Amino acid sequence: MNVSRSKIAIADLLDCCEIYRDRCIRHGYPNEGDEILRLSHAVYHRFNEVTQTRERRNVERAWGVLHHSLVRIQERSSDLSRLGVMDAEERLFVEECLEEVHKYIRRYFARRHQPSWRRGA
Repeated sequence: MNVSRSKIAIADLLDCCEIYRDRCIRHGYPNEGDEILRLSHAVYHRFNEVTQTRERRNVERAWGVLHHSLVRIQERSSDLSRLGVMDAEERLFVEECLEEVHKYIRRYFARRHQPSWRRGA
């Protein structure tokens, strides 16, 4: 499990989402820009929450929110690409950042029991 690579990917994702939010505002889509920025902050906070070594409450819920936020960012990036806010290379970069965090999740749960929200995945 490479936490540092995932943290770098999330930091890159935060930077990109701030740029995309500004572009969305210029293109006339302020709600979409705010949503992708909100989702990237949710990924950042949930990832920090699940990787801390101290005792945590609602760990299963935090993993679920992290996974759900990653899926939502993926959907929103395809929407922004369709709207012309992102080009294909930018969308590919976002996909690579998301894949790095997905790898961390898969490796983490390969070593531990899978939570109930991962059933059937």
